[in-house]
Amino acid sequence: MEILSKIIIWIVLLGSLWAIIKYTKKIDAEFKEWSPKSNPYVWGYLMGILYFMFGIAILCLFIHTFLNKEADLIMLPISLIPVYINIAIGIKVINRSEKAFMIATVFTLNPIIWVINYFYMKNRYDDFH
Repeated sequence: MEILSKIIIWIVLLGSLWAIIKYTKKIDAEFKEWSPKSNPYVWGYLMGILYFMFGIAILCLFIHTFLNKEADLIMLPISLIPVYINIAIGIKVINRSEKAFMIATVFTLNPIIWVINYFYMKNRYDDFH
């Protein structure tokens, strides 16, 4: 039974990732109609949506924690700070904010993503300005 639940979790995760990628391509195509000279921004949309979803996941975790009385209610406003930050960064990245994209890149704490995003932003410098 445990193997079946792991398989289901992987199917849901991969299915969600597939749906997110399809959605980012749709958003990019719609933006391309509005601004034909702009470069593709699928990676930026993907980062923004994942940041937004991560903020929602943190919120769900906090709600679960507080409903199970595992934390003090006084800590609720402080513990919601990461939720606000992730959701705000995600929304700004989706809206093509250069500063938010840089902040999101640094918050990944992944040097490989830093290098990828450096070249990604370098190629889209004119789109941000």
